[in-house]
Amino acid sequence: MDNSRFTNVFEWLYGQDQDPVTRESFISQRRVSWDSQVDYFFTDRVYSYGRGTALGDKESEIDYRYTLGAGMGYAVIKSGNHTINGELGIAERWERKSNQQSDKTFNLRIAANGTHKPMSEGKLDWDIEYVPSVEDEGVYLINFNIGFVFKLWGDLVSTMTYSVNYD
Repeated sequence: MDNSRFTNVFEWLYGQDQDPVTRESFISQRRVSWDSQVDYFFTDRVYSYGRGTALGDKESEIDYRYTLGAGMGYAVIKSGNHTINGELGIAERWERKSNQQSDKTFNLRIAANGTHKPMSEGKLDWDIEYVPSVEDEGVYLINFNIGFVFKLWGDLVSTMTYSVNYD
């Protein structure tokens, strides 16, 4: 058993549309994010994690959102083709939205993720997290992703993902 696992995800979305009446082009989406997590396994199922994220999203008017956190995880299902993990932790979040003051909040993090591998060269990945503020009960984030990951060449993969981010 390897005692550690490192996950790193970089995402860049850019969209440009054209107004059908004026024929003027405009940016319809510009989002960049980076999520990194290091897991250290105590047993084949129990692990601790450290996690950092960064996000900028023009359309959501998020100039920046950074989080740094840690917690514990448990592999609920761990078989050859299926995994489901649950995680519980804490996180500090720094954020600035357009035309607003910078904000900082302390949060809980409740998350789950899993994988289903129906074929040797591809798999279905999903994750969901609920991040409520400890300081303000009306402030929380919900993030959900589901995607199909397929091998392109060597260790290079491509992912088609559907994401929902609720703030």
